[in-house]
Amino acid sequence: MPTEPHTTAAPRVAICAIAKDEGPYIAEWAAYHHLIGFDPIVVYDHESRDDTAAVLERLHAAGLAERIPWSVAPDVKPQLAAHADGIARLAGRAEWIAFIDLDELLVFERHDSVQAFVEQFGALGSIAMNWKMLGSAGHEQRTPGLVIERFDRCAERSYRGNRQVKSLSRLDLVTGSGLHTPQLRGGRGGQTLLGETLAPVAGDTREISHSIARVNHYFTRSRAEWDEKMARGKGGKSAIDPRKQRNAEEFAIHDRNEEAELQIGAFAPDVRALLDDIGLEA
Repeated sequence: MPTEPHTTAAPRVAICAIAKDEGPYIAEWAAYHHLIGFDPIVVYDHESRDDTAAVLERLHAAGLAERIPWSVAPDVKPQLAAHADGIARLAGRAEWIAFIDLDELLVFERHDSVQAFVEQFGALGSIAMNWKMLGSAGHEQRTPGLVIERFDRCAERSYRGNRQVKSLSRLDLVTGSGLHTPQLRGGRGGQTLLGETLAPVAGDTREISHSIARVNHYFTRSRAEWDEKMARGKGGKSAIDPRKQRNAEEFAIHDRNEEAELQIGAFAPDVRALLDDIGLEA
């Protein structure tokens, strides 16, 4: 008598993020990550004054994201506090988690979904993926279009900023969060796909790889959008920390446009179609 084939449910892979006045970007960001398999996507809305809350409510109604209103004391780092809450909140709801920002998009070169990627590399437990730093592509002002369409120039692979990482980690290994890599049980560090083991909570690598997975980091966007980013400050710093403020010099340092970044732009039609289906403007 033939037996039923063995099947294993695809792992649920969550995103935990914090947002402050990210209304122009959050719908595209959530739609893109939903399309490549992330669910649930939990966003901590840190006292936004624009339409971030309204956009997140629309995304929630469509099953694409969840909004958590978020405020902390002036001496508390809002991002790390949100991540700590997210670890507890997502326990039992996901097997894997990525802590990323609203200017970051995860890209898988050889896999159709994050589930396929995890199924191949999940034995690593915590997978560190290098940044790919995107520049302004010469834009001075915000122009119409998706971020993945407007900003199609990036730093060369060897650029030092690309040594930074974000991680995709098994949730049952995570005990806390750093800004780039989580704290893991047993004091272990994450691993890159090149086999490099990172020190616990380390944020950069010796070697840079973008060929299998990476984090597209739209750090500057246009010059005008950078000015808005400066006004928001750093979510990883408390309100009373003098290092919270960004400066114009950072734009000059990281506005790198040596190479083309075209792969992710292929998602634009699907992102637009999904946003149109739920009544949000791309």
